[in-house]
Amino acid sequence: MNNDFWANQTNDENLKRAAMLKSFSVNSYRNLNADKISFKNKVNLFIGPNNSGKSNLIDAISFSSRIINSEKRESESAFLDELNKRNWGDLLNRKLAKPAKIKLEWVLDTSRLGYPDLSYCLEFMVGDNQQNFYITDEHLRFSEAVRNQSRPFDFFRCHNEELGLGKFSVRTRENRTAKIIDLKVNPRESVFRQISSLLDDEKFRLKLYPNFQPTVKLVQETFAAFHTYSSTVFELMAMREAVDYEMGARYLDRNGANLVNVLLYLDEKYDFIDQYTEVMRELIPGLERIKVIHASERKRSLRLIIDNNNYQLHEMSDGTIKAMIMALLVWSPEPATILAIDEPEINIHPAWLKVIANWMLRSPAGSQWLISTHSPDFLDSFTEAFVDGRVGVFVFDTNQPEQIMDLTPAMLEPRLNEGWELGDLYRVGDPLLGGWPW
Repeated sequence: MNNDFWANQTNDENLKRAAMLKSFSVNSYRNLNADKISFKNKVNLFIGPNNSGKSNLIDAISFSSRIINSEKRESESAFLDELNKRNWGDLLNRKLAKPAKIKLEWVLDTSRLGYPDLSYCLEFMVGDNQQNFYITDEHLRFSEAVRNQSRPFDFFRCHNEELGLGKFSVRTRENRTAKIIDLKVNPRESVFRQISSLLDDEKFRLKLYPNFQPTVKLVQETFAAFHTYSSTVFELMAMREAVDYEMGARYLDRNGANLVNVLLYLDEKYDFIDQYTEVMRELIPGLERIKVIHASERKRSLRLIIDNNNYQLHEMSDGTIKAMIMALLVWSPEPATILAIDEPEINIHPAWLKVIANWMLRSPAGSQWLISTHSPDFLDSFTEAFVDGRVGVFVFDTNQPEQIMDLTPAMLEPRLNEGWELGDLYRVGDPLLGGWPW
């Protein structure tokens, strides 16, 4: 593999600005209640039985990113739209009577940027009809007090004192208390989607925005580069067909259908496809070349040349296409800041899973992985990195008081010293790893 190519990508400005997810807290979001789940900066594995909350956690973490990334017009509520997609009241823990609140809190690690860590909280009411769904607390602050401050600096805090009222802080000299500006905000939309309307206020525009904008932009860019995928929703039939050429397809869509256009974009900008072919050759030794071909004036498709034979994507297995998706997600020179994927192992051969796990561990810095898996073969490949602290393992069990357990190497030390791997312990149903329905 051309290591110089991959090393050069770590200099990309997007990676320099990236914030990582340090921890996440969730209360009453479906079946989830967990305080400060602490993540690793590389790979985080979620294991547990079906219906134990793994997919719900990924959905909860991505909730705010879906709002910020929404294509809804500013006059429409992306917050309410996301609730609608999740069947409104079904989002609340079924053990609670309505109305009740759901609370989500993200802590972003910005240490590489010279920032203190940032804490963003979104709390909202869930009721019996649309009028009873609104944000009750939204705030962005430094997660700890810095310098001579008695408490963490708030960039903004909205709705907690009065619904529809936002308090925005203006930083002053170190030894002086921050000035507070009160502004009206919409309780049925995130503040991050109200910046344009807030700029209409002269006090906000002149006194607050110059200080406020860089930090808010950092959070927006972090959430905007947060992408979630599920192996079960990739539209493989659509991917096998020729697609209309579209410029600027930087990231893979959730259904994967724009794979060809993303490869075209990356190849035009980085000369990527040769490097991509080299990576895929680790799975398909006879692979000579991957190329984009013109199926018609507007249509493009992929061709794989293997052992001197030409193959179209419609001739490739489901597992091969999903492996191609994984190769793109791992090795893209414009990686997402945070990548979450549900059950990547589906259709992929166990031997290939070991290669893909190795890709994740040796890929350029920049992407943080959140992976829900039932595959012991996949888990095996992360054992060494788990022991040396590069991989986090989180065990889900709704029958335990501690619903999500952060597994540590010390907990498994006797077994690991005997030569057991993570997947081995999963296969035999070791109580610490769980993962089995009975």
